[in-house]
Order: sequence, then structure tokens, then C-alpha cells
Amino acid sequence: MTANGAPLRLVDVRLERGSATLAESVSFDLPAGRYIELAGPNGSGKSTLLRTLAGLQPRISLHSTWPEAAEVFLFEQTPALRVEPTAAAHLDSALEPLGIRPSTGERSVILHRVGLGRIAGKRVGQLSEGQRRRLVLGIMAASQRRVWLVDEPVNALDADGIKLFISLLREHLVSGGIAVVATHRPLTELAPDLEAVCHAQVRLTGRSAEVSWPTDGANRPPGQTGVFQKGACAHPLLWSLRREVALAMASPRELIWPGVFHWMILSLIPFGVGTDPQQLARIAPGMVWVSALLVTLLAASRHLEADFRSGILSQLAAAGFPLASLVAGKAIAHWLLFGLPMAVYSVPLALQYGLDGTGIAALALSLGAGTLALGALTILFGALGLMARQAQVLVSLMSFPVFVPVLIFGVTTVSAAQAGQSLDGPLLTLAGISLLALLLVPLATRKVLDLAIE
Repeated sequence: MTANGAPLRLVDVRLERGSATLAESVSFDLPAGRYIELAGPNGSGKSTLLRTLAGLQPRISLHSTWPEAAEVFLFEQTPALRVEPTAAAHLDSALEPLGIRPSTGERSVILHRVGLGRIAGKRVGQLSEGQRRRLVLGIMAASQRRVWLVDEPVNALDADGIKLFISLLREHLVSGGIAVVATHRPLTELAPDLEAVCHAQVRLTGRSAEVSWPTDGANRPPGQTGVFQKGACAHPLLWSLRREVALAMASPRELIWPGVFHWMILSLIPFGVGTDPQQLARIAPGMVWVSALLVTLLAASRHLEADFRSGILSQLAAAGFPLASLVAGKAIAHWLLFGLPMAVYSVPLALQYGLDGTGIAALALSLGAGTLALGALTILFGALGLMARQAQVLVSLMSFPVFVPVLIFGVTTVSAAQAGQSLDGPLLTLAGISLLALLLVPLATRKVLDLAIE
């Protein structure tokens, strides 16, 4: 690992993507205050090398000096942004996992610096592609990370945006930072004065890597070693919980639709089974729990996918953020936003099945105790679906047996209430399953996400 200010050194690194070898051997060193350009045709391994430096791909080398996760900021081709929050809110949310919480004035300065000051309150989904890249540039510049890994930074940027990136890069190098930049268009063509801080150009062609050193590179001293913050999120679980709640509040229809879907399912079933009160009361607990499972699958399966497709999971992993805390926050937020409300609005829906007051109370308690487990397990299988991208439907079908114990004890709770028996046994079992899921699922999901990100 590198120490703060230490050079980055690669020795005979082999780049692999799946079972294919992109480059047999890549070697270079990069001192403080300099950057390296990665060149080569599409598919030659430029992005793979950046992800390898970030620790997202297997590091096949014995003698290389790798950057620490707390030093790295990864800027990928697709901006790592969610479309729901405003630009200002996304800036705050992206910096906090890096250990930085800007004040209102600092946030304003950052946004004005990248040309987004006037549209800070606009949602990210309403920004143009160039404006989104400017927002990520602002996050990168404010990240205080020593190692910038940048993939095609000038794509979708206008002339002013390109000047902005070059200016930010200069400032970063002057402070002693280092950067590895993958680009089809050499930055020295855009700004010839960058040649003074361009340490080398690495061209990936086929399975080889050619390193071109500037002729006068030996005569140029490296930049000054600055002090960079190896920040970490103070409370990653609380950050994840706040973020999920904020994302849900930014898109209210995502909160309303599961309840509407739950109402539709439970309202249509009596038309198929008849209107016999005893029969409806008998099937009511099972139908409500099956509907709750379907609603949970609908509401929870999209959380990880949105972060994965946007590249946020990769960026958080590269920055050393504990993904287990991210998953735990998602599970708790899902329970607060969907599980507990479902326990409440299932009460009037159960009335049409002829359940008495005791049965309805037991049903609400069982949903409150068991939907945490449903949400957590759904997130785990959502992660498995990301890893098995071509078999997501199959993964969803395979997940149903795992939910059966929760459904059984949920129905048993209501049956016990209707029979005048104690609810302690099934309710405590449901609560135990939920707590066990909250403890184990984030750890298992983190392992799955590591494989999916690769």
C-alpha cells in the first residue's frame, strides 16, 4: 500500500476481464505531482486498469505498490449519480462517505466552481450529460483524495468544461496528488502546458503495454507532496439510512405504488374465491402475507440495481465504504418506509375478509415483525440477480422457498389469535428471523456485491 505522498508503482501487472487476458504485463511508476495518460483502442483494457488500481478487479502482481482505498477517487465513464435528488443534495450525499461534510457556503463554492451554482436545486435527472459530469468533477475536486483514477474525463464536456477539468487537474497535481487518466484524446493536445506534469503515456495495444517517457522527464522535479485527507464516513449505517429515506422522499410515487399494488391484489382475490365469510376469513392471513411478499419484491428489488447501474456501488467500493452498512441501511429504510406502513394499511384491507378485531391486530403485529426479514432477504436476492445478469428471473424464482418460514410464522400468528392462543411464540420467532436477517444478510450481500462489481 502507498503512504500519503508515496509514488504509485506497478510491476508486471496482468490485466484480465473474465477469462480473457487484456495485457500480459503493465509496469510504470508515478511520483507525486504527476499524471499518466492511458491510451489505446476500445476494449484494450484502459478501464480495466483503472478498476484494478481501485481494487475492483483482481490485482495480479507481487511487487506493485497499490493505492489504499482511502486515497482513491474513481471517475468512471458513466457519472455515478442517482437521478432523484437535487444537485446540491447529491453533492452532500456523495462527499459524506468520503469523510467530508461541507457547510452551506462550501457547497455553494464547489457548485459555482463547476458552473452549477444557479441550478443547485434542480434534480440530477433534469441535468444534461455535461452538467452531470461537471457535478462529478466537483465531487472529485472536493474529495481530498490523493489518487484520481479518471476514465474519459472530457466526454460530453464543452470547451469550458474541458478547461475546468484541466484546471482542476493542475490544482490537484500542484498540491502533490497523482492521477491516472484514460483518454482517447491526449490532454497535452488540449493543454500543451500539461506536458510538464505528464509523467508518461501508457498505450495498451492487444496484449502488450508500451510506455512512452518524456524526453526531458528526468530533468523535471516531482510536485510538492501535499496533505490529503484519508477520510471515512463517521456513521456509515446512518448515512445509508438517511440517503435511502431522502431518495424515497424525492420520488413519492415509489412510496405510494406498493400500497396501491397491495390494495389491488387483496381487493381482487374475493372475486375469485367467492363471498363466503368463513372461507374469506380462513384464507385472509395467507393472502395478506403473499401480497406482502409480492409488494416487497416490487419495492426492494430496484434499490441495488439503481446504485449498480449508475456506478455508485463501484465508487463506494473503490473509496473503501463498507457496503455491508449500505445494505443494512437499505433494509432498515425499506422496513420503515414500506414494512411498517403496510402493517397499518393492511388493517382496513383485512376487514373485507371478515377478520375479527383480534385477528386483524395479530395480522398487523406479524407484518410489523416480519417485513424486515422480507426486505433484507429481497435485497440479498437482488444482489444475486446483479451477479447473474442473464438469469435474474431464475434467481427470483429460486428465492421463494427462503421466504416460506416467514410466511408460515406470519400466518401462524393470526391463526393463534383466532384460536385464542398466545402470540408470543410466533411473534418472537418472526422478530428473531428479522434480527438474524439484519445481522447476516448485509455481510452475505457484501460478498455478492464484490463479485457483481468485478
